[in-house]
Amino acid sequence: MYVALDERFLIDLKDRNEIGDVISEYINLGKRQGRIRKGLCPFHNEKTPSFAVYEDTQSFYCFGCGVGGDVIGFVRNIENLDYIEAVKRLAQRAGLAMPEDGFDNSIQNKKKRIYEANKLAATNLLLNIILAGDILLLPLNILGWDMHLIHGTN
Repeated sequence: MYVALDERFLIDLKDRNEIGDVISEYINLGKRQGRIRKGLCPFHNEKTPSFAVYEDTQSFYCFGCGVGGDVIGFVRNIENLDYIEAVKRLAQRAGLAMPEDGFDNSIQNKKKRIYEANKLAATNLLLNIILAGDILLLPLNILGWDMHLIHGTN
């Protein structure tokens, strides 16, 4: 089950791990060309650099294989880690402590409440359909449906 980390923590984590600096620990990035730094993609073999790092948006994209994302996604892919392990690695690199409880359950709790409300509404609808019986079939009669065909009688 996915549990969301606190958004403020993630913003601080990304601010302290500049994407160009992190990626430069794994591959050689060329000098800045406009807003882009290029290098050879670490995710596939290539001879011509197609791996672009956008430091202004703190993102990367490879035009050769289509891999892209933010600094957490890069560490996940390059180190073959899950999301939380990549966050821990970057937190350690930046000297940040992971939050004590580590997680913000507000989104998960909201989804659970919505699910329960939908389940209750569906149950009530089904109960009303069962209790209403033929009353619900009246609109079908108005539309010209043959009630004998619906009931299976002649």
